[in-house]
Amino acid sequence: MKRPHPFFALLALVSFSCGGEVFHDGPSKETVDWVVTWKTNGAIAFEPGPTGLRLVATGGVSGYGARQFAVEAKDRGRYYTVRLAGRASLEEGSAEAYLIARDEKGRTALFQGLGPLGPQPVATRDIMRLSENVARFEVGLRFKNAKGEALVTSLRIETFEAPKELPAASLPKGPTYWAATGIDRTYGLPEFEPRRRDTALKLFACAGVLATRGGLRWESAEAEAGKTNYGPFVDKLDSFARYGIRVPIVCLGGTPAWASGKDPLLEIPEAERKKLGPFKVSNSYWAPKRWEDWERFVEGAVRAAHGRVDAWEIINEPDLPSEGFMGAYEEYREYLKRAYLAAKRADGKARVFTGAFVKGDWLMRLYAEGATNWFDGVCSHPYSSTAAGCLSVNRTLLLRGLLYGAPKEAWITEVGFQSGWKDGPGLVADEAQKAEQGALALRGLAEQSQLVTWYSGNEKGNMYGLNRIEANGALRPMPIFYEMGAITGRLPKAGGPVVIRVEGPGKAAPGAALTLRLCASNASRVAQPVKLWPVGFLDALGPAHAEIAALDGEAVLAPGQTRCIEVRLVPDAKAKGSYPVGLVAIGAKENSLGLVDLEIAP
Repeated sequence: MKRPHPFFALLALVSFSCGGEVFHDGPSKETVDWVVTWKTNGAIAFEPGPTGLRLVATGGVSGYGARQFAVEAKDRGRYYTVRLAGRASLEEGSAEAYLIARDEKGRTALFQGLGPLGPQPVATRDIMRLSENVARFEVGLRFKNAKGEALVTSLRIETFEAPKELPAASLPKGPTYWAATGIDRTYGLPEFEPRRRDTALKLFACAGVLATRGGLRWESAEAEAGKTNYGPFVDKLDSFARYGIRVPIVCLGGTPAWASGKDPLLEIPEAERKKLGPFKVSNSYWAPKRWEDWERFVEGAVRAAHGRVDAWEIINEPDLPSEGFMGAYEEYREYLKRAYLAAKRADGKARVFTGAFVKGDWLMRLYAEGATNWFDGVCSHPYSSTAAGCLSVNRTLLLRGLLYGAPKEAWITEVGFQSGWKDGPGLVADEAQKAEQGALALRGLAEQSQLVTWYSGNEKGNMYGLNRIEANGALRPMPIFYEMGAITGRLPKAGGPVVIRVEGPGKAAPGAALTLRLCASNASRVAQPVKLWPVGFLDALGPAHAEIAALDGEAVLAPGQTRCIEVRLVPDAKAKGSYPVGLVAIGAKENSLGLVDLEIAP
């Protein structure tokens, strides 16, 4: 990848900081330009004055008071800086600056928090890019259960020319880590049964997904104060090694109740618990009473995983309470700082990354407060309904570091598309569009990030999964799986040098014995060293080999040579429907995959 000369990197910083064409400079003293875009309870009123625009909140109101802007065609696709200054004097509740962009159908295309307003004057700023589908956007204050008033003293929006090439500090430092989350499990299933797990990992290795984002919750390593056990965590890291899969980054979080002194069942109101559901309630946590306890946990994890993990992500989506952390920005900043100090004590080469922020303002506050010494990079979840949107979101994140003169790498720990969750991120029409947009996004993001992690490895239904878990529990690679294999270069669409065929009956009844032959033939003119791994033979199919890896083998196939493996099955009474079964051949440079559907029916 071409790297910019240091001089041009500096020039990019200088040009970036310069002001551009003024899009808006206010706030307007005419209240007609400010409207309430949404509210419940109470009211929001606007009162222009000599020092700015007053927003008066009454009745414990929750809602948005904003200045709205129409977006002309010439303004789409451009970058802007947004600066809002003001203060808030509230008897109760909160006021936060924000911006929202919407498409022609009124759907949210972009949301960014700009930061809270308090009694002292504050100036917030951020970057936005108005994508081609944006028809209008709004900038204003979001009130939550508020009584009192806020004063907006200025609102300035101006264009700038983003540098064509990012500074070297923002660019990937080595070959791409192609990764996926949840490679040995799925949402709602903490662990796969062993044969399904084995098949999943073999499939990912075949597609060149040779990395995953790990996770370690504090309470799982230290259920009781002072009694730590990192053994299961390290064992899991090592268990991936057999498949050639490594864990470049691990996400830390999950403060135990003994450390925080808080129980989710007592702290979260019943109405909120019902909304979150039992799973998310059980995952909720607060900051520790003693930060030394958190440091001990982090230092222990880094020491235990020495040589296995490159970087540590501090809390997943920390500004989104439904993801677990129920605390404030100031507490997150302390989590980050303490983790950085502890990690560096354990391993001077360990890298610490922020969690991926959903709203954005927490990251901007870290930059504004000069807290960049406490993290080496930032994690990114650039979800969008198009590949172009993903690239834009992630590049905007990189530009935020430039805005404050502190460029950082952005490792992508989640990105993906799906067609089964109508209100979820990354929504597309179907699996074909998921594969199309996913391939474009993956290729483009690899130019911006060393780690590109697909969310997720395995899922039920038409969700994010590279593999879909069918109703009978079988794993079926989706079109995006094959696109990933082509992108990594490990599973070319034209086929690798080894050709695989599956011989035997395509149908069977429960209780009826059958034998399949899995054959690998070297179609090239040179010898091919390969690992031969049967896949798809789940417990329900009744495989005769008791040990999961009993049929796995290695061979050096001479030109034209064929090697076959026999698999004997007796499907049980629970087996039904189609099961993709076959063989993976892991080669020195390229892999091969052969699958057929085995139908089980009475």
